[in-house]
Amino acid sequence: MPRSCRSFPHRVTAALKLEESNCSDGHIALSCAILVAFIEEAERAEGTARSLINHKRMITCFRNACLLPIFRGRFAMLKRIQQTDGKAICGLVALVKRILLFDFTCSCDEAADDVMTCEFPLEWAADLVDQGLLVKLFDLYATPVTNPSFLCDVLEAITPLVSVNAPLLLSTTAGGVDE
Repeated sequence: MPRSCRSFPHRVTAALKLEESNCSDGHIALSCAILVAFIEEAERAEGTARSLINHKRMITCFRNACLLPIFRGRFAMLKRIQQTDGKAICGLVALVKRILLFDFTCSCDEAADDVMTCEFPLEWAADLVDQGLLVKLFDLYATPVTNPSFLCDVLEAITPLVSVNAPLLLSTTAGGVDE
């Protein structure tokens, strides 16, 4: 992955960290929309001139270098936001959902997908079993929000968390990860 592509998501995330207390709803929503579009573009293989091997290398590098820090930063911001409506919360939930739906196996073969469990790298284990994320998402789902697409995003973010494969869960309990 070119250096500029690796640093771009970090720059967007870092800009939010520097301005976290001063970020408007619109700035947060825009940064989340940019990161969602970046993730979707990075993951897209069809219609590219790249070979599948080069694409797999690039997407694996993106996953390893960028995705976890972005997830951690947005999850931390999601936990701090008190409001349950507005552009910021919608953008944060959409970004968390998109990250959790990322193809972590970086496979190009959709026939091999197991729809009953979600594969995540072991480095993600502690973040995925953090009950704070599930509690926050369920709290958001329980709030009286009239936007059905927001509720759909919340449910789509919850689904991979409750579908984590057993070896990942076992690695967190064996490794002494606090829940």
